[in-house]
Amino acid sequence: MRKLQRVLAVIGASAAITAGMATAAQAAGTADAPTKSERTGATAEYNGKIIDLSQGWQGATVCVEQVAGDVDFRCYDEVSTYRSAEALPQAEPEFGVFAKSDCPSNNLCLWANKNYRAAMVRFVRRGTHHLDDVDFRDKATSVYNRRTSNSDLIDSRSFPVQDRVFTIKNGGSIADLGLIHYPGGGHWNNKIDIVRLN
Repeated sequence: MRKLQRVLAVIGASAAITAGMATAAQAAGTADAPTKSERTGATAEYNGKIIDLSQGWQGATVCVEQVAGDVDFRCYDEVSTYRSAEALPQAEPEFGVFAKSDCPSNNLCLWANKNYRAAMVRFVRRGTHHLDDVDFRDKATSVYNRRTSNSDLIDSRSFPVQDRVFTIKNGGSIADLGLIHYPGGGHWNNKIDIVRLN
């Protein structure tokens, strides 16, 4: 009987040590993995300051992803300043404030209003971009994929519903996402959470 008690005591102590190690490992793993709320937004140079775009554009009209440098984006107040700084032609007056020509080659551009107007965000780097990092989630109404490859517009859904993906072909543009059918009903206007540049 005494042997049995010693064996059970050893097993119990081993189980307690193992459980303690597992709990410590889980806590360490949780502390290392950043949650969505801890993830910082994209940085941008705007009017001589560095801002966190996920917290708003602070009056900017255009934000352009940078290929290299200390910040992720460069933002501009005025469309004319943007066009001049980025060596783009001035748009014809009949096209309004913005025009598709504001989206140069090798970029994917999103606008807040139809017909390529209002605030614009421009992506150039290949990969996945979360629009909440640039305060543009569920805000896109026009899109121009002026890249040589297709790009994906993604609406993140909660399980068990799969994410919705709309692929826009290279060179493709949509002046009004409100005219594009959304799976299950409705349209794609103000639905894009993520863009993936292939």
